[in-house]
Amino acid sequence: MVGDSANSAKKALTIAVRYAAIRRQFSSGKGKVSQLVITSEVKLNIQLETQILDYPIHQRRLMVS
Repeated sequence: MVGDSANSAKKALTIAVRYAAIRRQFSSGKGKVSQLVITSEVKLNIQLETQILDYPIHQRRLMVS
């Protein structure tokens, strides 16, 4: 029973970390700028939002020392 709980917790942590690595939120104004090319004449500069895994508080909540 304890082993099953540990395995479930590992799976949940894996899902949460993968989601946090992909999810972006809260553009700070200093983020990376990516260029989106629609046609050869139309190019858009898009400011990417910050990944939530980059926030220290989110890291601490997921990976407690």
